[in-house]
Amino acid sequence: MYNRTLKSPLEKLTGISCLRLAVAKFHLHPYAASFLRIQIKSQYTYMYPGYNYTYDYDLGVLEVNDYNVLNTSWQHYDISIVDRYTYYSADVFLEFSATTYQAYIAVDNVEVTRGVCQSGKNDCLKHLL
Repeated sequence: MYNRTLKSPLEKLTGISCLRLAVAKFHLHPYAASFLRIQIKSQYTYMYPGYNYTYDYDLGVLEVNDYNVLNTSWQHYDISIVDRYTYYSADVFLEFSATTYQAYIAVDNVEVTRGVCQSGKNDCLKHLL
């Protein structure tokens, strides 16, 4: 088993945004397995005299899990990000967590644009929170 978690840099977002990315799984054995979890999180920092507090809350989750699949292909995902608790810009980041057994996972072409996702293909999360 191989486990890894990576965090993206903070990105300031306002209103509705579209996250686009591509995911490929490379399975090397008939009993291979791969588990990918991408969490979209918003980070807030409250500062008062003598008191600083930072917390994160989830805006959504994308999970891509495969077992016993030998083919390799890129899957494209479009995810609309809506933070209904924030009426001003928020610091948002992605947290990628992967666990693999005799397999590799690749994530590529990650981009965030303003507005709702328009493509409709694999729009896995229309409205988060």
